[in-house]
Amino acid sequence: MKRITIIFSSGAQTQFNVDDFTVNKNYAGEFMGFNWVRNKSLGPQPLRINPDNVDLVLFEEIEEQEEEISEHEVQAETSV
Repeated sequence: MKRITIIFSSGAQTQFNVDDFTVNKNYAGEFMGFNWVRNKSLGPQPLRINPDNVDLVLFEEIEEQEEEISEHEVQAETSV
């Protein structure tokens, strides 16, 4: 899973989580846009972003958060 931060020319920024994120370049290596795999369970995500208005795109790998239930919590629930 990846956390994407996009900073626009106006100075505004948005941040969202996606399963997969790719940057598209043409044959000369120039930035053409980007694609991501939408997953509604990760929260709100933009449908489309105009690459002409983007100054910077940052993305980082993040670990999926798994809920861990301790043995003590399980015992407390079963004893009730």
